[in-house]
Amino acid sequence: MTSHLLMLSIGPVAEFIESSRRTRDLFFSSELVALMARAAAYRLRSEFEAELIIPTFPSGVDERSAPVSDQVLAVIPAGGDPKSAAQEAREAARDEWSKASERARKYLADKRLDIGIDEEAWKAQLDSDLVELFAAWVPLEDDYAVSRATVEALLAAREVLTDFAPNPTALSVPKSSLDGRRETVLQRERARFARERARAGIKGQEELDLPGIVKRIGTGRFPSISRIALDAWIEGANRDHSKSFRSIREAIERLAGLDLVSRVSESIYGDFPYDAELLLESRVKLLRDGKNDDLEGLGEGDRKEAQRQAEMILGQLDTIGKRPFPYVATLCADGDGIGQWTRACKTVAEHRELAEKLSRFAWKTPAIVTKNRGVSVFAGGDDVLAFLPIDRAVPCAHELQSLFLHEVGGTLSVGIAINHLLTPMAGTMVTHAREALDVRAKSRKNALAIVLEKRSGAPTSVCLPWNDCPEERVRKWISLLDAKRIPEGLSHDLYVLAREYEGIEALNNEEILRKEVRRLLGKKRPASGEIVGEDREYILGRVHNLESLQSLADEIIIAQNIQKGCFR
Repeated sequence: MTSHLLMLSIGPVAEFIESSRRTRDLFFSSELVALMARAAAYRLRSEFEAELIIPTFPSGVDERSAPVSDQVLAVIPAGGDPKSAAQEAREAARDEWSKASERARKYLADKRLDIGIDEEAWKAQLDSDLVELFAAWVPLEDDYAVSRATVEALLAAREVLTDFAPNPTALSVPKSSLDGRRETVLQRERARFARERARAGIKGQEELDLPGIVKRIGTGRFPSISRIALDAWIEGANRDHSKSFRSIREAIERLAGLDLVSRVSESIYGDFPYDAELLLESRVKLLRDGKNDDLEGLGEGDRKEAQRQAEMILGQLDTIGKRPFPYVATLCADGDGIGQWTRACKTVAEHRELAEKLSRFAWKTPAIVTKNRGVSVFAGGDDVLAFLPIDRAVPCAHELQSLFLHEVGGTLSVGIAINHLLTPMAGTMVTHAREALDVRAKSRKNALAIVLEKRSGAPTSVCLPWNDCPEERVRKWISLLDAKRIPEGLSHDLYVLAREYEGIEALNNEEILRKEVRRLLGKKRPASGEIVGEDREYILGRVHNLESLQSLADEIIIAQNIQKGCFR
């Protein structure tokens, strides 16, 4: 008899996480995937005495809070049936999903929220295959690396063979707003349930399937994208305009009492524990003018009170003067060459040692994100997803890179996407950050890629290796901009120069380009008077060829936008 190497993956993870509209959807999706993977691993260990390779829990870390990815890799001892083990693991994952569904219903019952669930549709979807768990196993041979490579290949093949179990359907029933593969389980009488749905975080026109409701109810309130994005403005307004800000906070508190503003529980946001969308002039005007969908279901007196509070917020925003800059950073990180490191593991012990290093990095990641006023959505192995205020994203990336080097001994590539906070979250923000990581940073390795996606115009991007100290460079540009020691239009002028010389190989010369940039700087006058020699040489030192000239322009543009995210 021989032991077996068993690999499992919970799916479809990407679709489950990306079919999210709010931060609570996204956070809970990631958490639920981790809970299912942890439950599957525990079942293998308790029922089959399996030796877990992934997940591996670092010493001194509570297993219940240790980060877990969507994969499980374990050794089933001789005499154990890997097929039975896979079936038991699948049942454990499904049990976790059922518990999450029950918790959502209990939450609604405890809060006495009748959101109008169609019980027949709910039961039909609960009985369907909401959770996919793929499994593959091979006999564990003397050469562990060969066995592991074989089981990985088998699992990859299995994952593309979907069972295509039909979803329960009904005629003339709207599809879910989050996932068009399933129908809504909400009754059609919107007006009747509008008030309770608003209190549960469901927009007036939203249709949700069972997974959508479970994700939306989740485990409580999570910070909205707007609260994360406007953190620097909130801190600055509270510091420099305390009286006006206090009035805004009191108005938001009254609106929260009318269930028009959601609360957040993270302690780091204790100075303003609310959704911050109504700090945006365009959004609060909709409320003042009675055009906010969330007003549905309110009585006439409450509607008028909400509009009065909206008018008060607009007045205090005028008093403060500086409007919030409505952009947020999405950060994705991934270790370089981890696949090669894994393939180099010759024994189970070596693979467990690598997995433990990655697990310790993932365990420490949320604290770094929190320190930088952000929220970690997912940290498993070498993979990280987080939302941050734009002024804290680059420092956070730098700290994560240093942590990875210390804990794992390798290099970390990071992609940051800066998007308007009203950009679709999972389908666009996360996609842009992932593209910055995969297309730019990973192609260079040991690098930071930043992509700025404004609501109009082409995206602006830079990719800087970590040994070029990108954090220091961004900080330097912001200090020069703050002190008005460089002209505001410098980035545009450099961009125009790069475009004029594009395609002319004879001019793609460091000496010529530096002379041209020096001439350009000689004609420019910043608000401080003139560009001093030290600053001129700093700029010229960044010019080597046409590509570097374009990159320099993009770098300054990104720094200018990050500066706008600070309260100055």
